[in-house]
Amino acid sequence: MVDLTLSGTKNEPVSAWLVDWANGKQRAADDIQRVLGPYLLRAAKIVLKRHDFATGLSAKELVYEGWLRLGVSQRAKFKNRRHFFGTVVRAMNFVLIDHHRSERNSHAELPDRREPDLLTPEYIDFLNAMQALQERFPRQALHLMLLHFVDLTLEETADISGYALITVRRDVRFAASWIKARVLAQS
Repeated sequence: MVDLTLSGTKNEPVSAWLVDWANGKQRAADDIQRVLGPYLLRAAKIVLKRHDFATGLSAKELVYEGWLRLGVSQRAKFKNRRHFFGTVVRAMNFVLIDHHRSERNSHAELPDRREPDLLTPEYIDFLNAMQALQERFPRQALHLMLLHFVDLTLEETADISGYALITVRRDVRFAASWIKARVLAQS
């Protein structure tokens, strides 16, 4: 089983590849995909399991969608492999949210054929609050998503994000209470 601590990539020059990729070298992007691909695929499977709504996307499709979002807009902004990995996981979560919203809007006239408890107003409020958290406090949102959506431990989350364990713990507490207050304010 692939661990999500990225410890298997320590002998690979992923951070250098990220710099090369930012400078337009396609070979570096191919190397990043080759080395981090198994980790991203496992993370995508976990992310898909954590979302309550059906998307019709496979884990491989979710990785590609997250990768495409980053390839166009953010490739020059990565500090290291952990920052890149966390950003791709966050992008995958937002791919699912966008996919869910587009499906919901395209079927607005049709009766809802899904399980009745999957599209509750509370869950939709939670998704909206999560997106707002990511826009205002991206680091805290990343830590909350890695901990709860990707099902990592606090230690794994700290290792992947590159922050101290105490910072991750504080960020998760802040993010959870911020989301709770936002959801309560919407109801």
